Amino acid sequence: MIPARDDDGYADLRTYAALGDGDTVALVAEDGSVDWYPVPLLDSHPVFARLLDAPAGGSVELQPVAEFTVERAYVTGTNVLSTVFTTAQGRVRVTDSIDTGVAGRLPWGELARRVEGLDGEVAMRWTVVPGTGLGRYQPWCDRTEHGPVLRVGTVSIGVRTSGTGEPMIEHRSIGGGFVTSAGSRHLIAVLSTENEPLPLPDADAIDANIDRTVDRWKQWSSLLHYDGPWADAVIRSALALKLLQNRSGAIAAAATTSVPESPDGEKNWDYRFAWVRDAAYTLHALIRLGDREEVHAAMSWLLRVVRDQGADAEVFTRLDGGTPDDERRLDVPGWRGVGPVVEGNRAAGQLQLGIYGDLFEIVTLYSSEGYVLDIATARLLARIADHTCDVWQQADHGIWELLEREHYTNSKMSCWHALDRAVRLAGVGQIPGTADRWRRERDLIRDWIEENCWSDELGCYTAYPGTDRLDASVLLGAVGGYDRGPRMQATCDALRRELGRGPLLYRFSGADKEEGTFVACAFWMVAALAETGRTDEATELMGELVPLANDVGLYSEMIAEDGTFLGNLPQGLSHLALMTAALTLIEEVLIADRPEERTSMTLIGFHASHEQASPSRLLEDVRLAEAAGFGAAMCSDHIEPWSRHQGHSGFAWSWLGAALATTDLRFGVVTATGFRYHPVVTAQATATLASMFPQRFWFALGSGEHCNERMSGVAWPPKEERQQLLGENLDIVRRLHAGEVVDHDGAVKVDRGRVWDRPETPPDILLPALTPGTAGRFADRVDGLVTVNAPLEDLRRILGAYRDGGGRGRTVLQVHLSWAPTRERAREIAREQWATNALPPELMAELATPEEFESHAAELDDGDLEGAVIVSDDPAEHVDFLCEFAELGFDEIYLHHVGPDQRPFIDTFGDAVLPYLP
Repeated sequence: MIPARDDDGYADLRTYAALGDGDTVALVAEDGSVDWYPVPLLDSHPVFARLLDAPAGGSVELQPVAEFTVERAYVTGTNVLSTVFTTAQGRVRVTDSIDTGVAGRLPWGELARRVEGLDGEVAMRWTVVPGTGLGRYQPWCDRTEHGPVLRVGTVSIGVRTSGTGEPMIEHRSIGGGFVTSAGSRHLIAVLSTENEPLPLPDADAIDANIDRTVDRWKQWSSLLHYDGPWADAVIRSALALKLLQNRSGAIAAAATTSVPESPDGEKNWDYRFAWVRDAAYTLHALIRLGDREEVHAAMSWLLRVVRDQGADAEVFTRLDGGTPDDERRLDVPGWRGVGPVVEGNRAAGQLQLGIYGDLFEIVTLYSSEGYVLDIATARLLARIADHTCDVWQQADHGIWELLEREHYTNSKMSCWHALDRAVRLAGVGQIPGTADRWRRERDLIRDWIEENCWSDELGCYTAYPGTDRLDASVLLGAVGGYDRGPRMQATCDALRRELGRGPLLYRFSGADKEEGTFVACAFWMVAALAETGRTDEATELMGELVPLANDVGLYSEMIAEDGTFLGNLPQGLSHLALMTAALTLIEEVLIADRPEERTSMTLIGFHASHEQASPSRLLEDVRLAEAAGFGAAMCSDHIEPWSRHQGHSGFAWSWLGAALATTDLRFGVVTATGFRYHPVVTAQATATLASMFPQRFWFALGSGEHCNERMSGVAWPPKEERQQLLGENLDIVRRLHAGEVVDHDGAVKVDRGRVWDRPETPPDILLPALTPGTAGRFADRVDGLVTVNAPLEDLRRILGAYRDGGGRGRTVLQVHLSWAPTRERAREIAREQWATNALPPELMAELATPEEFESHAAELDDGDLEGAVIVSDDPAEHVDFLCEFAELGFDEIYLHHVGPDQRPFIDTFGDAVLPYLP
């Protein structure tokens, strides 16, 4: 049957597909009617606007005369639409395109509609009926010497046809009819200009442009790099966003104005403007897909606009960069009579603090891809960072552009994000400034959010302080890296309980009474679940959301609970959120579930030194490290510190339980057994942690040091005996983890040893090795190798011996380093805290007390020290060192800043080192 319109002539929003050329977008309903087509630009007064004004808006109709059914899809990799109409008499294919030319975009508008007979005979009818430009003009037909031209205000519209017979020319329209047969080919094209002469190319040239346009779209989409699930949806979303990108580089939020968010009206907005937020998200997605040309064009536009506006930048602009007009209501009915129809946007001039986080996020990504900022932009960004410090405590209108000003949680998180990225940019020399103020204000923002925006009663972040209302935009705090820990996990759960409807999500508490669910929020939930480690839930949710697109893969802004599309379309933010969700999820799954496929990714972890901090301080440090972007953590199991200067040595096993319970990091520990621990005790301790925290715990079993084992009262044996004991202990622990009841009579005795609580998958056992001999000797009996920084050639030999000995598991490197604002201070920290560890490994294994270590370390010079500790005040220099280690092939690198105060190190490396490591 013919796809239904209502009695007033309005089509269901789900039936629209989009065409475009970078200047404008056309919407084609399922019945073949082009109901929206502003020319020459997307934000021009729409000449064809049946979408909002069925009686007088205008359309370009093309369909069979008889009843028909429809099957349609985009030509693969393009924004060219192919529709097959089937009638009782035959079938016909219509290919719709807004054409490009030989040199790219045409200097005129060219909407081309090719018709091909497939079988049988199908009578077709077509009409080109321009509208009133939403109540502004009276169209008329000008009969020129070159044919009829339709005039609508300053716009001229010509029609070119082929194989359609003689057109019927009326006072305000041009139309006709024809019959297709198998193999027949026909063309109707609508040409347009504004305040310019109107070219009327011949039909053959227009028909060739359709094929050329298909080729151009395919060439562009072939450059996108995405190899993962939901590939069709991701590429379609990228193509939809490409439709919304103006030739200036500006990215429109949507292709339409005034499509209602609520059937009750009064929630109709004009989205044909460029929001900094949308530009940032688009660039973020395109960078990850590898589209450098569009990234540069959009970034140039964005920075040009910001430079023109200064530190107090507007939230959005016109597509040409100009100031948006105030909202104006037009006297037309609106889609299905739901008004108002508006031009302009009332949010112009609002204070929205989120703009600062969006801006700095995209500049950071842009610079990380190898782009260098110009001096003027760099200075402006430094001023904007200072401005963020000044304004973050103000109430604003928030991401949802509400009339009420509040201290919205998302806005504060965005300010944190802005200053966090500003510190990072300063750390790598992209913007001027020492960043001390930005770092302090960033930390104050976090403290403020945690004190004021978290509700103990509700167990989640709220929309703003003092309310029990929830806001789904808080999920962006996970996407942006503000919080990916237990609090954000709890907030995800609370949002799904209160705002969720099936897989979809409302924007905020109470929105269900006045609008549909917000598509982007549901995809933000996917990304947040992935970022907080809940990849299975995220994958399931993504699988439910992707099919909610219409038949050609497009999304509107909102979806009602009955599946009806609401709001402007295609909506850029909906497609952006889908892409962000898919890209985030595939990255997190790759890291968490398929480490063997991380061929070019090195996990960077944090080393927690029990010898240098109290357990409670170290627990706070590891939480800060997680927030800063470290992907895992490890520690060593000590009884004694290496020196009295260090002054601590908490019990690693107690601490590990607390650390695993209060972070989402994976942890490892280097320990020894056979002296202070019996191997059954070690097996029980490790199995318990692995049972409580599956897939998040590993341990490295070594032969120990005298200083940590002497209190057992056992005479300290020679190295060879210790290695024999290690071999026995490895076998015993492995058998216990496998569920065996173990009896053993060797260097260590076991009488019917058993571990009752065991994990489904035993924890990995790694081998600590400082020499090639040790690495090769036990390689085929362990699940991985851990060693410490040494000259590159020494590390190559250790890795080679491990692989040659049959080692196939992960390789882990612990890097001792010292960083401070000056090189002199970094060297002082290294000497004071870590000189004892610059001694030869053979000697360190034999010394019994911190005093003995200190005595031997006093004889070392700076050369000895810097051979054991990487000393530098320059984050970029640390990046270079760490990249060299990564290139050796280590799967994981754990950074140990040897100073007692970890917070400055965590802040600096989170900002200026981690983002630049492989």
